[in-house]
Amino acid sequence: MHDLYLLEDDEPEYVPPRAPKGLGAAGKKLWKDLTADIAFEPHELRLLADACKVADLIAKLDQAAEDSPLVVKGSTGQPVINPVIAEARVQRGLLAKLLKDLKIPPTEEAEQEAALSRSEKARKAAKARWGER
Repeated sequence: MHDLYLLEDDEPEYVPPRAPKGLGAAGKKLWKDLTADIAFEPHELRLLADACKVADLIAKLDQAAEDSPLVVKGSTGQPVINPVIAEARVQRGLLAKLLKDLKIPPTEEAEQEAALSRSEKARKAAKARWGER
């Protein structure tokens, strides 16, 4: 059994843990979003703290990428993808792994979406894109 669980309305007053010091805006938002309705065990809070730091790093890398060219010169003068962009991709993979390791239970909306058949999902996507006709 996993110790992570969604909080129910009839449980005692839950006070989310404070975000670790030093987090930036992206990290604080991730912390707040996840701890608002989910009670984490101490070892899970450590994983979440790491995920929040990675989210902050991704935000910094994204900002640096906006101010930089997509392609730069490599060590021998050849065109290569900007290392900032490559590192952001690596950090996104790490963030995904950390969040997956937390085993966050799906929301009701996600469970309902997963229960739809393939044709129902296609119909829903078409309606979202083109509306009712």
